Amino acid sequence: MGFKWYRAGLPKLSVTTLAGILLLTGCSADRYFMVPKTDMNELQGSIKSQRATLVTMEENSAVRHEQAIAQTRSSTQTILDAIATQVEKPECPPVRAQTQCPATDNSKGRADRLKGKVIVGEVENFYLAGPGLIYKARIDSGAETSSIDARNITRFERDGNNWVRFDVPVPGADKFVTLERDLSPGSRNPGQRR
Repeated sequence: MGFKWYRAGLPKLSVTTLAGILLLTGCSADRYFMVPKTDMNELQGSIKSQRATLVTMEENSAVRHEQAIAQTRSSTQTILDAIATQVEKPECPPVRAQTQCPATDNSKGRADRLKGKVIVGEVENFYLAGPGLIYKARIDSGAETSSIDARNITRFERDGNNWVRFDVPVPGADKFVTLERDLSPGSRNPGQRR
């Protein structure tokens, strides 16, 4: 860079003067960056004093922290005690002694009995009075009425009452038996299927 100044025609004396001024400025600035040894002892004392202050502050904050935790625990316990006195603990109901079921008497017939009700299966035999026929019947506990396979249904009147005549198949045979029955009031029309 200095060569460019020479080429530009700057005098050699001005470059030297400029360099001298810079050096003097640097020397005078160094005294602000340099700390004399007498001041170093004061600086170390100040650091020790600040360190002691920091340690004291740290110990004080630890004590205050422990006090805050103890106070929080105390107030929480007070709240829990108040809740425990206001709310009753639930109690389980006493356990009743279990009684053994009585022995069932199987001598009362084929069907078991439960509180006066007959227990039946899905399919049972039933006896049709009159012709004395026994049929297999499908049991529907939710049905309000019963039905039977009836054919050639004819309505007629006898002694002022409504009657019906129909044929029912004989189980296990290819023949039919004709039956006549009085229609009860409110019954469905014969031949009407569900």
